[in-house]
Amino acid sequence: MKRLPLICIALLLSGIGHTASAAEAVPARAFSCFKNSLKETLVLRLQWPDKRFAIFAWPAGKTLRVHVGATGEVRWCWGRKVADVSGACPDKKLSWVVRNNCS
Repeated sequence: MKRLPLICIALLLSGIGHTASAAEAVPARAFSCFKNSLKETLVLRLQWPDKRFAIFAWPAGKTLRVHVGATGEVRWCWGRKVADVSGACPDKKLSWVVRNNCS
């Protein structure tokens, strides 16, 4: 019975190595970079066809590197306030995500 806690710890530690190696195996085409060249903080919204979305604070003069997935269509838009992007992006403001554009 004294070995049970040690076995549990060993199992947990063995999983840590697998998690790190899986993260390293993500292809470069799964990422996209978004550069905010303005002098004000913006809000970036990414949306996928299956209705998933993500909203990011986009600091002034910074580039965000975002995991967008290696396949599928992803669209994005931006606004000055969260309220500007809290609903779906208006069609006239939508842009296609360009993958692997980080340099």
